Amino acid sequence: MADIEKIVNDFNERLKALEDKQKELDSKAKRLDAIINKIENELFIDEEDGEDLVFEIACPYCNYNFEIEMDELKTEVSCPECNNIIELDWNCSEEHDDLGGHCSCCNGCEDTENYEDEDDDM
Repeated sequence: MADIEKIVNDFNERLKALEDKQKELDSKAKRLDAIINKIENELFIDEEDGEDLVFEIACPYCNYNFEIEMDELKTEVSCPECNNIIELDWNCSEEHDDLGGHCSCCNGCEDTENYEDEDDDM
């Protein structure tokens, strides 16, 4: 009978340890869910909320900064300061890859790397 009690006590101790570990894991999972929800809220737009994605544009003609709402159907915008027309490119990353780093959205990032190298030489 003592052997059975020892087995039952050992089983209960292990079960208690598992329950404690499960509580710890549940707590960690709740914290991770909260972090993931925060990241989702910061990075993703819920179209049902009615929030519009706003972009800041620096006019290449007069350097005036202004904001516009994203509208993929819109291909150009007029600068409110100098009234010059600015071409919009909503798909920069795809064009960037196709043009080998010489797209309008980054003004040719490969060229800017060369300028940085030249500055280091001076």
